[in-house]
Amino acid sequence: MTSWTLLLEALHSAFVSALKDQGSNPVLELGMPQRLPGFKFPEPLALPAQFLITEVEIPATTATGPAARAQGSSGFTGLLFQGSQPPIEEIWKSLHRHTGLEFAHKKIRPILSKPTTMAWTDRALRPEEIFKKRINMPTRTLWIPVRWGKSRAELALFLAV
Repeated sequence: MTSWTLLLEALHSAFVSALKDQGSNPVLELGMPQRLPGFKFPEPLALPAQFLITEVEIPATTATGPAARAQGSSGFTGLLFQGSQPPIEEIWKSLHRHTGLEFAHKKIRPILSKPTTMAWTDRALRPEEIFKKRINMPTRTLWIPVRWGKSRAELALFLAV
C-alpha cells in the first residue's frame, strides 16, 4: 500500500468523524468515489460552492516497502462544499483534529500546508488556475462525495496527486 493510499484512508476516516462532530445524529450518505484524470471538479457542480485546498507533502524517509514508493512526492487535498452551514473551515478544523490519530495509526507523517478557501460562483473559473505556479499538475483526482442531514448538503473530500 502506498503512502498516498494510507493518506486517503486516514483522511476518509477523519472526514467521517468530522462530519459526525457537526451534529448529534447526522444521517450520512457516502457516495461512490469518483476518479477523474488531471484535476477536475465532479459533475454536476452546483453553484455557489466553497472549495478548501491544502498542499500535502509525503517527506522522504528511510522506510522501505510499498509505502515508500510515494515518499518525496506532493499533491493536494481538501474539501468541496455545496450547500448551507456549517462553514467549510469548521469541517476542516474538525477533520484536521481527527487526522493526528489516523496518521499515527497508519504510521505516516504527511505535511499539510495552511489551507486556502475560495468561493466558486462562476462555472467559467477553471480549477487549473489553482495550479498555475506549480510545475507538476496533478495527473489524477479522487473525489469522495457525502450527503448529510435534512439540508442535503453535498461535500466531497478529494486527493489530487
